[in-house]
Amino acid sequence: MFGITKQAYYQRMEADRNKEKMEQIVLDKVVQIRKKKPQTGTRKLFEELQPTLHENNVKVGRDALFDLLRYKGLLIRKTKRFHITTDSNHFYYTSPNLLKDMEITQAEQVFVNDITYIKTDEGHAYLALVTDAYSKKIMGWSFDDNMKVSMVKQALTMAHSN
Repeated sequence: MFGITKQAYYQRMEADRNKEKMEQIVLDKVVQIRKKKPQTGTRKLFEELQPTLHENNVKVGRDALFDLLRYKGLLIRKTKRFHITTDSNHFYYTSPNLLKDMEITQAEQVFVNDITYIKTDEGHAYLALVTDAYSKKIMGWSFDDNMKVSMVKQALTMAHSN
């Protein structure tokens, strides 16, 4: 009736039942692990599942585990690990690049400044760095919980004295 033999039909039904049993074993173990460690990702889950998979003779690869968890809605969402501090699409004045055509041939010829955001237990802080463009050596730095001009001035003063 369906264009396949009875034997093929029943073999397929048996294969589907076995696959569902294996998936249920995996899902039960995943739920058990996630109760203890709720934010465990799929790669770490896969490592922790290995003894159970071998014990029950279940053959599931990492990608198949990803697909199964995605289908069941059990993937963990990635958390944003960065803080956006730069807005390049603004209407403020931008200074021209004075180093565009300059050839840097020796140390302490050009200093480059940068400010970076650092997340701390108390909140967030900023680190101002002054780097020698030729040697890439940090010549001065300053760390503060605000992004005021005084922080950058301290870093420049340290670089000048070094």
